[in-house]
Amino acid sequence: MPGELVPIVLGSVFLISVAYVIKVVSDNRTRRTLIQQQASSDVIEKLFLEHRPADYESALRQGLLAFGLGLAFAVIAAGQLGPSDAMSYGLLLMFSAGGSLLYYWMKKPKE
Repeated sequence: MPGELVPIVLGSVFLISVAYVIKVVSDNRTRRTLIQQQASSDVIEKLFLEHRPADYESALRQGLLAFGLGLAFAVIAAGQLGPSDAMSYGLLLMFSAGGSLLYYWMKKPKE
């Protein structure tokens, strides 16, 4: 089973890495063009800083999801379940959904 997953994991990591490199190069090229044209700092801040998502919220969401999955793997190991058991997949889905719901509950605006 792990041998079958290696091409999938390596392929997805490669594609994500290529997409990230393209984004960084594109952003740097745009910044260089704006600096060469002597654009005002307000324009640069508006383009690159105003629409940035809050990093701590994304980290919180991913952390809660990873915690839920880790907890699911701990329960699977304690219950001596294997990859052929449907309960293993059910636990993974339930705990990951629980992490996502916990994030939603934490970030839900208070009335």
